[in-house]
Amino acid sequence: MGGAAGGTADGATDSAVAETGSGGGPAATSDAASASQPPDEPAFPARCDSAPAPRHEGAPIAEVRISPQLLGRPWTPDWTSIAGRRLRFPIVRFFVTHAVLRRRGAEPVLAEIVDGAGKVAPHGVHLFDAEDPLATTLRLRAPAAVYEEIALRIGLSPACNTGDPSRAVHPLNADGGMTWTWVLGYVLVKVEGFEEDKAAPGGRRGLAAHGGRYPPSTPPLRFVARGGGLTLPATAPRTLLMRLDDLVSSIDGKPDVVAGFEMMERLERADDLFTWQAAR
Repeated sequence: MGGAAGGTADGATDSAVAETGSGGGPAATSDAASASQPPDEPAFPARCDSAPAPRHEGAPIAEVRISPQLLGRPWTPDWTSIAGRRLRFPIVRFFVTHAVLRRRGAEPVLAEIVDGAGKVAPHGVHLFDAEDPLATTLRLRAPAAVYEEIALRIGLSPACNTGDPSRAVHPLNADGGMTWTWVLGYVLVKVEGFEEDKAAPGGRRGLAAHGGRYPPSTPPLRFVARGGGLTLPATAPRTLLMRLDDLVSSIDGKPDVVAGFEMMERLERADDLFTWQAAR
C-alpha cells in the first residue's frame, strides 16, 4: 500500500494534472512490481549501515543511466503540453536499492550500489534526482558475468525505512529532502511540478505526489528491466528508460495525499517501468 503526505510546490494542497491515459487497469500478472521477496533472491540486510562493508571489491562496475520518459518522450524540467495543458515537473526523485542480477545456472547476485569512486554508497542506496546529472547514473558492482536479468527495488529496505533519519547520513538524513514531517518511514518517490493557471497566484498552480510504504516495514517495490540483462564488465554505459506516466497521472485533480497513495498503488501494478534502451 502506498502512503503520501507533505505539501505541494507553491504550497498548494490539491491540483490537477492532465490524464496521460496510462492509469489503473487490472493488476499485472508479472511480478515486475512485486513487493514480495522471490524465494531465491538475496535477503534484505538486517541493518541499515551508513557505511556498508564491500562484498564485491575489485569487481567490475557498470554505469546505468536512468532516463525518465513521459508520453514516450524524454523528460524535461521545462514547460510541456500534455492533452492541451501546460505542465512542468522539475522534481522527480526516488530511492533505488537491492539490485539483483540473475544468470542461467547460478544463484542470484546482489550487486553493490557504489559511487563514482567505487565506494559502496551510504546505506547501500541511490537517490535518483532527475534535475541532478550526477544523480541520474546508477553504478552497480558485481562479479564479471553475462547476466540475463536485472531487478531493481524502488524504495528502501525495511531496516532503512524504519530507521531514524537523525542517525543516518545523506541521502537518508534530513538533507536528503525525503523525510516526512513525522517519524513514519521515508518519502520513497517524490514528484512535484506546476500547471499554468491564470486564476492562480503567479499564474501557476502547484502539483505534488509524495509516496511511501505503510507500514514502513513493507518491502520496496521490485521491477524487472525489460529488454534483457547486463554484462560485466561493460564496454560502455547503458541507458535504462523509465516510464513516468503512471507517476504523474495519479496527480490528476486529487489532493497531494491521495495522489501519493494512488501513485504507489499504480506502481504496484506496473510491469513496464524500466526498459533498456536499444543499442545504437
